[in-house]
Amino acid sequence: MRLHTLASGSSGNSYCVETDNELIFVDIGVPVSAIKTLLSTIPTGKNISLLLTHEHTDHIKGLVPFVNYLQPRIYSSIGTAEIISEFVPAELIFPLEADQSQYIGGFGVTPFNVSHDAAEPFGYVIMTPNCNVGVMTDLGHVTKEQIEQLKHVDFLILEANHDKDMLRKGKYPHYLKRRIAGAKGHISNDEAVSTLVSLQDSAVKRCLFAHVSEENNDYEILDRLAAFCTENYGIYTQVLRQKGCAGGVYSL
Repeated sequence: MRLHTLASGSSGNSYCVETDNELIFVDIGVPVSAIKTLLSTIPTGKNISLLLTHEHTDHIKGLVPFVNYLQPRIYSSIGTAEIISEFVPAELIFPLEADQSQYIGGFGVTPFNVSHDAAEPFGYVIMTPNCNVGVMTDLGHVTKEQIEQLKHVDFLILEANHDKDMLRKGKYPHYLKRRIAGAKGHISNDEAVSTLVSLQDSAVKRCLFAHVSEENNDYEILDRLAAFCTENYGIYTQVLRQKGCAGGVYSL
C-alpha cells in the first residue's frame, strides 16, 4: 500500500491511496497529465474511485478531464454532489451521508463534517485491510467529534495552513484574513499541533501537515513543529510543500 501526494495547497489538492486492487483519489485539483504520469508508474487493472471533500476550484479543477479519461465513481456529500452534477454525469456520482461508513470496492470510507465555506464539506477516513488513512484539510476549527473519527487512523493528512502572526501582519486584505482565520476558514499551525496532542495516545503513527499557505506560513517554522510533534507525541510528522509535493510516495 502507498499514498501518492499529487498536490497540496491553494494551487491544487489531490492525494491517492493505492492498494493491491484499488486507487482511491481524494480530490482532483490537478491536470489530467498528472494523473497519466501517476498511472504510468503503477500496475494496471486497479479499480478507480474518487472522493471529493468539497467543490472549491483547488480541489476539483481537474474533475471534468479526469472523468472523461477514466469514468470513475465519484463520492461526495449531497451538497457537493448537487454542484458537480452540473458538469459531470449524474450517474457517476454517489452521495454519502456524514458519519455513515460504507464499503466501496475493497475499502471502507467514513465521511465526516468539517466547517468550511463550501456547500457541505467532508473529511474522510479511508479503511483498507492494512492501514486506515485520514484526510482533514480545509476547516476552520477542530471538534471533539472529528478527533474521535481520527483516533482510528494510522496515517493522517492534516491541514496546517497558516501561522497566526504571519496572517495577522501579512498583506492580505482584512476581509480575507478574517475568512482564513474564521470558523469556516483554515486551521493554523497551532491548531494542527493541538490536534496531534489530542491524538498522541491514539492509533495515529504518522502525519503529513498539508494545505500550507505560501503567503502566511513558513516552512522552517513548520519543520520545527513537525520535529517537535515527532519527538514528543510519538507521531512521525512531516510537511508537504505546496511546490514540490507532486510525485511524493509514502508507504502505508
